[in-house]
Amino acid sequence: MTKFRITYLAQTLILTLSSFTLAQEVAEEVAEKVVDQAEIFKTATAIANEDLSKLKHPLKPMLWKIEGNDLKKASYLFGSVHVADENIITLHPAAEAAYQQADTLATEVSMGLMTQLRGTRKMIRNDGKTLKEAIGEETYAELNTLLADIDPVLSAAPFSKMKTWAVMILHGMIEEQMKGGKPLDLILWERADEDDKKQWALETIDGQMGGFDKLTEAEQLILLKDSISAAKLLKKEKLDSITLLKNLYLKGDAEKLMETLTLLGKLDGMNQEVGEKFEKLILFDRNERMVAKILETFKKMPDKSHFIVAGTMHYLGDNNVSELLRKQGYKITRVEK
Repeated sequence: MTKFRITYLAQTLILTLSSFTLAQEVAEEVAEKVVDQAEIFKTATAIANEDLSKLKHPLKPMLWKIEGNDLKKASYLFGSVHVADENIITLHPAAEAAYQQADTLATEVSMGLMTQLRGTRKMIRNDGKTLKEAIGEETYAELNTLLADIDPVLSAAPFSKMKTWAVMILHGMIEEQMKGGKPLDLILWERADEDDKKQWALETIDGQMGGFDKLTEAEQLILLKDSISAAKLLKKEKLDSITLLKNLYLKGDAEKLMETLTLLGKLDGMNQEVGEKFEKLILFDRNERMVAKILETFKKMPDKSHFIVAGTMHYLGDNNVSELLRKQGYKITRVEK
């Protein structure tokens, strides 16, 4: 997903319990869930607590080689994680070599100033309401408490003109953003500019963010409430979701990353129907648009090597970008060394 999606999934990829009519079945299910939940947090916490700070770069790159059809040169899919840690923004040697030989660089959207400003404008409410009026006093108070727990100076007041979905995304990113620094995709975009590589985008900012506006206000509120509940649960369990994702990324273990997110998806609390709609709008639908743009670019520039950067989750799971390219006849190979 986008620079927003991977944070959201880490905190709120949570599915609802099935409901049962018999009290005995409910009791058995709850007992089983308690055991499972404890095991899930044990596994995730062990990964998050592993000290990988001495690594200079990821152990294995999230890198896939693209060959075949009419391509004259190999191109590459590169999975990023949108944080600014030194050992993450320093590419694995294999990824660095792939970038160096590439003629072009693509990111999810253009990283230019006008695109970023347009993205900010799309987060502003246009219904005449304040955030507090839209989400209600109780949820607003919960959000205030959550933000104050991060830093006493924080509150929901700066979000008053923002759409509910934007607040759902941003509150999970604030602590990481307060650390400063440029995320990996922005660094690569700026490098490509300096290296005189052609830059292009996999989609427009309207395409990237437009899916959020297809959620009704009620659905946005459900997602915000779920994300707040998830953040509380993770705090209670002393699990830092961002550190968890960073460590999984640094290990370069795509299968373990998917396995861990799947485990988190077994926790209680998230509205399944709305969560699935959300995932379709911001992941699966966008994967299809990204592939369409990649195919268009390959057709226009088959003699060029392209280094294609997107959030790692766009390259994993069902209907991911690499899988869709395989269906078009391309050979996709994971590069690990």
